[in-house]
Amino acid sequence: MQHRASLYIIIFTIAMIAFPFRSFAASAEIDLQDANKNIIEALQSAQSGNVEGAKKQYETFSSTWMSIESGIKEQSQDAYREIEDGMGQIQFALAQQPVKKENLENSLKNLKQTNEKFIAGKYPRTTAKTEDEGTKQGNVADLIVLLNQSLSKLDHNDVNGAKADIEQFRTSWLDIESVVLTQSSKIYTNAERDMVTSYAMLSSKNPDVKGAKKTIEGMRDYLSPLASKTSYNMLDATTILLREGLEGLLVVVALLGFLKKSGHADKSRWIWIGVGSGLGASIILGVIVNMLFSAGAFGSNNFLIAGWTGVFAAM
Repeated sequence: MQHRASLYIIIFTIAMIAFPFRSFAASAEIDLQDANKNIIEALQSAQSGNVEGAKKQYETFSSTWMSIESGIKEQSQDAYREIEDGMGQIQFALAQQPVKKENLENSLKNLKQTNEKFIAGKYPRTTAKTEDEGTKQGNVADLIVLLNQSLSKLDHNDVNGAKADIEQFRTSWLDIESVVLTQSSKIYTNAERDMVTSYAMLSSKNPDVKGAKKTIEGMRDYLSPLASKTSYNMLDATTILLREGLEGLLVVVALLGFLKKSGHADKSRWIWIGVGSGLGASIILGVIVNMLFSAGAFGSNNFLIAGWTGVFAAM
């Protein structure tokens, strides 16, 4: 009975990791439609002169966006990019002191229209990636190069060139974001915010060069520690296997020594059966995980995977 319960838990754990509430989740259009109510309310507040109210409503939308953005990106990368552009314009408008009512209203109107366009299904759907594209991962070091290039161009008053580098950063980010998320959710959140904010600063009618430089420098500083290790090779995997294997071997040797010392050496075959079963189960689970999870899927569900793995391990 206990073994059957454990089997059910294993199956349930795999199902939860592979399909985290997707079957019960609302569609991306409905998710955004619900979130867009905050933008509508923020726009109404801005039109009535209540800047603080507009800011609070936008912050609510921004928090909700973090939980629904993956579904929108999977459906349409064009919509995802334009929504984040709109968010960057609002953040830029709110960062100005004093806040210009007209700029805030226009940026909220633009985001509202972009959201409604996606809700109405007017954006082209993202085409399915090929196997090679699906396994492609970017490199944080390449993003650091783009940030340094943009800073150098700003030093030479080349605003358009710097803006082009940030746009390239945002395009490349789609390939690297899962790598960043698996290492630091805080850095991921900050980069998502700062790349659209810096682009908005450089795209405005009167570019905020000083603010953009400060934002880009901040991105470079907190992304740089991740640039040293963003991929893993066979040596890394072998080292992990060797370390864990040696720890397991010590446990097996200790158990065998205990059985021999207690006069039950004939029971050692059960230990070897357990070792073989464990190896077999590890191989099967490894194949399942490899088939079900891409790097992007792992990044998006990093904490869910860690949580359910912990529950399973505790048993």
